[in-house]
Amino acid sequence: LLSCKACTSLEIGHKDFDEESVALIAKFLGKKNSLTSFSLVGAAVDNDNKTLLSEAIVKNKTIQKLRLHSNKLQLPGIIR
Repeated sequence: LLSCKACTSLEIGHKDFDEESVALIAKFLGKKNSLTSFSLVGAAVDNDNKTLLSEAIVKNKTIQKLRLHSNKLQLPGIIR
């Protein structure tokens, strides 16, 4: 993911995604400024990763479309 320079949309998630996978996605979000659409569906998100995702989404100023469901996240908890 980190080597993807022209990625504008990321739709990802699966019930087998573990906390480590979600942490890597949060790292990607925090650095990927060309991303305009992000979807995370059905991934295991613990409280630590909820914080990581929230910080990464706030840091990424280009996301216009955000889909988060089936992963125990609740808005506005993820967005500050």
